[in-house]
Amino acid sequence: MSNDETLSTDEALAEIHSIIDRLDAMGPGDPGRTDLIARRDQLRRSAREAAVASRSTDTLLYERDQAQRRLAEIDARGARKLKAEKRVLSWIIDPGSEANRIDRMLQEQDVAERDELERRIVDIEVQLDDTNQS
Repeated sequence: MSNDETLSTDEALAEIHSIIDRLDAMGPGDPGRTDLIARRDQLRRSAREAAVASRSTDTLLYERDQAQRRLAEIDARGARKLKAEKRVLSWIIDPGSEANRIDRMLQEQDVAERDELERRIVDIEVQLDDTNQS
């Protein structure tokens, strides 16, 4: 099928499962693989958009609030870390130490999570605007 708008979510999911089964049966160099992967990704996007569109305003507001709270937690953790680094003996800490390596990994995770949360908040606000204009 080429028109996703005529597919129900259940039909899209069934087609996705069928595509996954076909991909699993194919070899990595199979010429039809690229088209199937593109179709699978298109169906996934359509199903995700349909799921987002079906959420109530209350659910969207709750999800936005939760994402904003998590952003505040990430910011607070970063602020606590900066405050701790300003302690008198912080210059003694070895920058290559295990604790600093773990801190850097956590900061990288925070950046990735922050980006995802900010994207989610924008998507929710767009959906809320669309709902309010309808």
